[in-house]
Formats: sequence, C-alpha cells, structure tokens
Amino acid sequence: MTADRKINQTIASLRGAKADMEAFSMETDNQNEQQMYSNCAQQLEQVVSNLKQRANQQGNNQMRQAGYGATNLRNQDRNQQ
Repeated sequence: MTADRKINQTIASLRGAKADMEAFSMETDNQNEQQMYSNCAQQLEQVVSNLKQRANQQGNNQMRQAGYGATNLRNQDRNQQ
C-alpha cells in the first residue's frame, strides 16, 4: 500500500472519529462532556488538516522527482483550491 493511500485512509478514519465526537457531544446533557467532545472534534479536525497538508507536500515532492516542473505544480495547486 502506498503512503498516499495510507494517509487517505487515516484521514477518512479521523473524520469518522470526529463525527462520533460531535454526535457524542449532542447526545449528552452534561456540559463538561459536551465541551470535552467538542474539543476532541476540533483537535481531530486540526490533525486532518495537518495530514492533508503533509500529503500535498509529499505529492508535490514526488512530482518534482518525477520531472514535473514548478509551473505545472503551481497550476495544479491553483486547481485544487
């Protein structure tokens, strides 16, 4: 399994965990638990964001090694946004 695929699977798992935390937060009446679950969901979102950035950097590095020029990479970055 490639590193990209592993990262994408990890991101999907983390998004599932984030959704669980948000659901737990809505299901409890305890304010402390709500806050804890919400904080966990926010932290998981940050981890997902960091992994996505890492995956993009890794992909760009692989493309450079494969001979793609910086202009092509900039155009791809613009298209992804």
